[in-house]
Amino acid sequence: MNRIFVRMYATLLALAFAAPALAQVSPFDSRTYERGEMKITVGPARMIMRGPMFPWPMMFDDGSIIVIASPVEEGKGAAYVRSTDRGETWRPFVPPAAGYCIPNVQFPDGSAAMHGSGGATPIPDRPNYYKVARYETKDRGLTSTLTHGTLYVPPDVCSPKLHHQFHGNVIHTKRGELLSVMQGMEEEPAPNVPKGYKNPFKCFLVKSTDKGHTWTYVSHVASLRDVSGPTADAMNAGWHTWGACESALIEVAEGKLVCAMRTLDDNHKPLIGEASDTYRDLFHTVRGNDIYPGSLRLPADKFFTLSPPTTPLLICYSDDNGETWTKPVAMREALGNMPQMAFDGKILALSSGALNYPRWGNGITFSLDGGKTWTELINYAPFFTSGYGGLLSIEPGRFLAIFDYAAPQPWKEHTAHWVGALDIKVERR
Repeated sequence: MNRIFVRMYATLLALAFAAPALAQVSPFDSRTYERGEMKITVGPARMIMRGPMFPWPMMFDDGSIIVIASPVEEGKGAAYVRSTDRGETWRPFVPPAAGYCIPNVQFPDGSAAMHGSGGATPIPDRPNYYKVARYETKDRGLTSTLTHGTLYVPPDVCSPKLHHQFHGNVIHTKRGELLSVMQGMEEEPAPNVPKGYKNPFKCFLVKSTDKGHTWTYVSHVASLRDVSGPTADAMNAGWHTWGACESALIEVAEGKLVCAMRTLDDNHKPLIGEASDTYRDLFHTVRGNDIYPGSLRLPADKFFTLSPPTTPLLICYSDDNGETWTKPVAMREALGNMPQMAFDGKILALSSGALNYPRWGNGITFSLDGGKTWTELINYAPFFTSGYGGLLSIEPGRFLAIFDYAAPQPWKEHTAHWVGALDIKVERR
């Protein structure tokens, strides 16, 4: 009897110690890739928010991170989580007041600000000047205050009748300026723009020397009018294009800038994959009546695989603090939506989402030469997605990718959506 009791006690004790370890097992395995002289390890995906989509992260100088995401369709409400240990653990965060936004740049004094939420609004009595929102926090995102800044853009660059907005990141350069590549609209149609889209997007650089209280126009970065030759051929792959938009800007050395931009428009007559009567894996297969937009009228009883690859990102370079830019080039290695860049001082990482249609896959590529050459793309989160996410440099050789699972448009099944995070480690061999 004593032996039986001892065995039962030993078994229960073993289970008690094993349970926490079993509870931490991820359903997604880590993977390792070799890219030239780099060994890249993509860690297991972990869910950090249940329900929202469209995540946007910000990491502060003390290692704390806040992620904002939309709990319903884009632009309607917000949900937040916060980490105080560089993304290892998370907890819900309740912001103090309506209108709170995640900062997108931090200053040397510890304060941080978010610029341009909601776009730029013309100021009636000041021609060519626009009002932009400016949120500031002095406690690393715990509280914030709303003021307004001004933006000057010449009339030949942007008409006050059209929409212009901060739709990318803001950087604090080595010489102390704030730079951001804004998303504007052209007054005239451009090649390969969908019918009814009279004003395609373009990107232009603005700067501030007073922490974002006032902004001025610097230079034109890219539009479809700048595209020709092999880049034009790469863009002419059957997709409609927005123009240059959703920029990611980074400074890789003093005065040396890299800018990557989205071109994809998958909302109008997107390319559709092959149809089948059966499916093998619903992770990348959708019923015809679940594919957005509904005007496609695809057979409800057919299953459709993923489309051909979406349009490449455009990339430009500047060696003079953004005063001039190289001609935009279509990237062979990166494509889709909302590019994000992170730089640890030696390794430059570039991520983007919606690699295929319906929006699926999140990719990342790396550069060791300041963005001149890039590794073959790695699909680090092969799920249906909004295509939006974030990328942070946590420490040398370690990046944190934030993405969402949102299957698929028009994104009504919000209880099934989730925001994930995973570590990507890069070792030079």
